[in-house]
Amino acid sequence: KPCLDSIIAQTYADWELIFVDDGSTDKTAEIVKGYNDSRIKYYQVDKHIGVAHARNFGCNLTLSNIIVCADSDDVYDKNRLLTTNECFRLNNSVDICYGNIEVINLMNNDWFVRPFQVFDPEVLKEVNYIANMTTAFKKDLFDRVGGYDENLITSEDYDLWLRFLSEGAVFYGYDEVFAHVNRYPSSTSANQDRQKKYI
Repeated sequence: KPCLDSIIAQTYADWELIFVDDGSTDKTAEIVKGYNDSRIKYYQVDKHIGVAHARNFGCNLTLSNIIVCADSDDVYDKNRLLTTNECFRLNNSVDICYGNIEVINLMNNDWFVRPFQVFDPEVLKEVNYIANMTTAFKKDLFDRVGGYDENLITSEDYDLWLRFLSEGAVFYGYDEVFAHVNRYPSSTSANQDRQKKYI
């Protein structure tokens, strides 16, 4: 609900939300359907198909050529979509726009803004400094590279950025917090397990 509330509160209102419920076991469906907003389109897949497949599923349904990523446990700055729209409107050559994140650690009630990395292709080849939940990219580029790789257990976003890079895509970063990212004990252990499998 905080995620949806932050999207509805955006200062840029011309958006469409493709909400993909990938086998949730909580009250996600009930919460989403409780919003009387025609811009929200809810889809529930039959079983847990994985984050890459769920993202491809949603991206293939969008009507816009600009895709903005959102994860359901994050909260978005009210100007995130406005800034993103201005980025593409003022820079026709830009293919992918990204911002920064504030990490909220719910294990010890601590928070920090991640150090921002100005776009540098050589640095990107070494480490993923582009957070998926802050990105927006052109759908025609996404389609051209084949979307997220559904064979990957994790780092499917990093893989996508590198394929964008290989296509000669133009990246642009804002040193502004686009998303407030919550970290729970369960999410930390789950991420560690995924990383072990990936390695």
